[in-house]
Amino acid sequence: LDILPELEYYPVRVRGKFDHSREILIEPRSRLDLVERENQVGPRQSRASGVPGAHVITPFRVANRNFDILVNRGYVPFDLRDPSTRRAGQIEDEHEIIGLLRSTDYLHAMWNKNEPLKNIWRVRDVAEMAAAIQTAPIFIDEVKSTSVPGGPIGSQTNIQLRNEHLSYIVTW
Repeated sequence: LDILPELEYYPVRVRGKFDHSREILIEPRSRLDLVERENQVGPRQSRASGVPGAHVITPFRVANRNFDILVNRGYVPFDLRDPSTRRAGQIEDEHEIIGLLRSTDYLHAMWNKNEPLKNIWRVRDVAEMAAAIQTAPIFIDEVKSTSVPGGPIGSQTNIQLRNEHLSYIVTW
């Protein structure tokens, strides 16, 4: 567990079952989609619409292990926050997910504070969320290819890599 922060964005494949009774929402969030844009090399994440929503975080019982992890299943619009409005996407069977390992979002955590006792979540704080819903402090953003039809829309990872090239030029 100590090396997890070093594995940010590392792709993983996990088999298990969701526990929908303990899901939490990080809100507000906008939906991200991969888009091709002129003057860019390759696909980029882009805000798909101005429709506000939430990310659905669901405990996932890892197969053949005695612990749960946190999985960001993806985006739902505000009118689908209640799990009863998206029953088709509440898969109960064991299945495999693919995703990216994530760590705490420290940048946004400075300004946005979660209120676990009120079940209000504004930012991804892995340790705080894991403690609140009793999971291991492991967080995966599920990719769209393993999202369930009728459920949250996966691939909501906004990858931000530091680019220090300009500062190196100025320094040297």
